[in-house]
Amino acid sequence: MTQTITAFDQILFPLACGHSLVLGRLDQNETWKCEECGKVTDLRIEPHRTTLERDRDRAHQIDAQARGRGETVVRAYGAGD
Repeated sequence: MTQTITAFDQILFPLACGHSLVLGRLDQNETWKCEECGKVTDLRIEPHRTTLERDRDRAHQIDAQARGRGETVVRAYGAGD
């Protein structure tokens, strides 16, 4: 059986400061403090809210397609990292 890294651990989300992190790290967060510069991104306001929704939907679709091909979708870093 083929294993595939979830799209949530591959898609980079752009923070307000210009840095990025993998989408999966944003689960259950309303804000994110950049680990590189310390600036806080409010994920509840535009344009971040719409971008986050779009990227999550895209990641779900990519993972569903992989599962449809019989691949096992796994986390690269573990949930909550």
